[in-house]
Amino acid sequence: MPFVPITIAPTAVQTAAVNTAIASIEANEPYKANLSGDEKGNYPTVADERYPFVVKAIKDLAPLWVSKMAPRVGAGLAQAQVSLQVVDTYRAQWQRLLTLVEFFGDAKHVAGFQCMEWLGEFYAQAKALKAAGEPGADTLVEFLAPLFAKAEATAPAPGPV
Repeated sequence: MPFVPITIAPTAVQTAAVNTAIASIEANEPYKANLSGDEKGNYPTVADERYPFVVKAIKDLAPLWVSKMAPRVGAGLAQAQVSLQVVDTYRAQWQRLLTLVEFFGDAKHVAGFQCMEWLGEFYAQAKALKAAGEPGADTLVEFLAPLFAKAEATAPAPGPV
């Protein structure tokens, strides 16, 4: 699917509004953890396939059964209910944020592609100016060359003319 070219940048007001919204999310998030990959792997969690079972167990089954179990199990029910509330809240927010992250990432990618596409033309013209002996063009080509060094190194050799 072809992408939609970016033809306008966000206004200063739009950028400020998005930054304010992000700051509000950061300020209003009560639980800020930064688990390592190992920590995430060591703590089983409520994956999508487990979710219906977890909800039924905590909401429906636990209230009926904890009184017959060890006191520590009953004492932990309130915490499990709070944790399930957090899971429920974050599941919805997580999906919305993932969608936004994808929008931002795609826009950044398209904008970056457009920059590189234009710079390729600019670089080609700079090299043409250098070949024509334009004063200072060699400095411009030298500056731009690192942006295209990998592409030029992997480009197929020109065939016979």
